[in-house]
Amino acid sequence: MRTVTVYYAYDGTVFNSATECKKYERYAISLMDEFKNHVLLLDMMKRPMFCPTGLDIEGTMAWFHMTYSNCLYVNINVELSNDLIDFINNNLGLIFPPNKVGLYRYDYDTDEWVSAD
Repeated sequence: MRTVTVYYAYDGTVFNSATECKKYERYAISLMDEFKNHVLLLDMMKRPMFCPTGLDIEGTMAWFHMTYSNCLYVNINVELSNDLIDFINNNLGLIFPPNKVGLYRYDYDTDEWVSAD
């Protein structure tokens, strides 16, 4: 008989090492911190939809998916890192507005983000 220990990250990615799993999750946290510092999600009345403080990575990702799916506007304050854009588009499977400073509104007729400035 043998015992195998594996570590599951927030998204189900499997690691053989706790250190590698924590490193993977810290990277995701750093990307979400960049998002929270430079992007504001707004509802249909343009009210901010803030992430609650003190959430772990699973809670942050759950908040992000729920809120991003329900926001109508996105305000980008600075050009974001390519790593963050790739993470949102590829790892999270969401469509992000153009990576340019400005206010964007989701157009449900064309299924894309358009400038709302």
